[in-house]
Amino acid sequence: MGHKVKKIMERIDFIKNDGNVFNLIPRDSLLVRSRESRETHSFIRKEVIGREKEKNAIIDLLLDNNIKERISVIPIVGIGGLGKTALAKLVYNDDTLKTHFELKLWVCVSDDFDIKKVMENIIGSQTNSQLDKVQDDLRKNIGGKKYLLVLDDVWSEDVEQWHELKSLLKDGAKGSKVIVTTRKQKVAEIMGTLAPVVLKGLDEEMAWVLFGQFAFKKEEEPKSPGLEAIGKDIVKKCARGSSCNKNYWKSVVFSKFRK
Repeated sequence: MGHKVKKIMERIDFIKNDGNVFNLIPRDSLLVRSRESRETHSFIRKEVIGREKEKNAIIDLLLDNNIKERISVIPIVGIGGLGKTALAKLVYNDDTLKTHFELKLWVCVSDDFDIKKVMENIIGSQTNSQLDKVQDDLRKNIGGKKYLLVLDDVWSEDVEQWHELKSLLKDGAKGSKVIVTTRKQKVAEIMGTLAPVVLKGLDEEMAWVLFGQFAFKKEEEPKSPGLEAIGKDIVKKCARGSSCNKNYWKSVVFSKFRK
């Protein structure tokens, strides 16, 4: 048993230090390399753990009718793997918002903040139309309607493009809201009208729950106190500033723990 525990700890050290694979080190060089082409949507595939507080705080802002701005922008900021998109999906699909917004829209922006493409994705139609035509179509789609728009995975720090898009988004009804997910604090400063929601790693309690999903069978607690102690020792070592990404914890467990 002692030999296995040693092997587990060695594997954990390897995983935690392998920032290129798990994107756990928030350095600019890693951020550039990790920016892969991807598409996201509003559908929730898996349960999200440890973000109830942030979820409720964002929903409270979305439901607040006393905010003076015509449209409010709420940034969600954090390094890769902390669950920014997952949190946005939780909020987007919450039942309390069903009757509050007339339109709900989800756009994956990624590193190419092409304003024409973003507008086309908002209206759900990609054409060869001129920019003026796309702008008119956007106004028709959101004009006078209270909407919730999620701009997921924003990287661009182009202030002018954002201001141009924001001026068009103001055609929606007062009380419309925009959620922006980003890894970059500068993006949050440029786009946000409200204080950003800054995500951090899981605490040990939440990390233990997530770890248990892979270490033990469904609804099964560790039968041996020694086994539980080993598991909690692993979690304690991994949880400090760790990722909320389930793939990270899955790799920890399946590397050695279940052999």
